[in-house]
Amino acid sequence: HLSKNVNPIPSKPNLLLLLLDPISRAHFTRTMQKTASVLDELNFTKFERYTAVGPNSGPNQAALYSGIPLEKRSELHKDLDGEDKWLWDRLRQAGYITLKGEDSCIENSNMMQSLVPNTTHGKALEGLFCFDDFSRPNCIGPDLASSLLLRYGSQFISTYEHRRKNSNTDLHWASFLHFVDPHEDTMILSTSLYEGLSRFFNEMENMGYFQNTIVILSSDHGLHYGPNFSTRQGRREATEP
Repeated sequence: HLSKNVNPIPSKPNLLLLLLDPISRAHFTRTMQKTASVLDELNFTKFERYTAVGPNSGPNQAALYSGIPLEKRSELHKDLDGEDKWLWDRLRQAGYITLKGEDSCIENSNMMQSLVPNTTHGKALEGLFCFDDFSRPNCIGPDLASSLLLRYGSQFISTYEHRRKNSNTDLHWASFLHFVDPHEDTMILSTSLYEGLSRFFNEMENMGYFQNTIVILSSDHGLHYGPNFSTRQGRREATEP
């Protein structure tokens, strides 16, 4: 779990959270060394004790995006006026422009996405990624699905950063980008992400978009299938996102 050091952190920062669903810390280091190097160069902080609280995406993403006990999770999307809310609902209510997107089918990819997050942007991506012939590797025509999501995220950030700097200094944005490419049992498709993610981080940093932004790269859990899961190390990695 990695977070961008921002010094000083503004009272109302932007938020960029990229989630790799799923990948362990050790597997990230094995398959995405270039991205790991970029994060080190950009002085990201590693949260070594960040751990899974459940066996799959649902409980772990609920903890990450709400911070409330699991038994109250089902009520989150029913009462938008209540005290307990998803993070994107809280931010949108606080005046943020929000985006939540995934490089797979948002409608049914996992419990979190099926809640149809109440965000400003992201709904249009469903039509792009939800179609009958969708199969791995995650490609749409000649492009990686992840590259399309990163491009969409870049356009979102650059558009609202331009607007914030030129016409609305009180504008703030929050972007949640999910990548499900590692969600398979060969344990190699995560390698398709490192070029795009590395380039994305460098471009955003060079454009100055991270200056007033908390940036987090995380996972929800490690792989819970594949040839290594039955080993002691594999079971341990499943709990170490």
